[in-house]
Amino acid sequence: MILADEPTADLDAAAAEMVTEGLLAQAARGATLVVATHDMALAARMGRIIRLEAAA
Repeated sequence: MILADEPTADLDAAAAEMVTEGLLAQAARGATLVVATHDMALAARMGRIIRLEAAA
């Protein structure tokens, strides 16, 4: 299981893509991947998105 909290935060586009590809490669090998992110490009590459909204 990989728990990744904002894995692409503060990275340039090339580094963020390398991190994303690395995480997805581990998931393809059978790892369970849980990512907490504000990066919608990263979120879009995940198999499932759960959005947490602030209570009003």
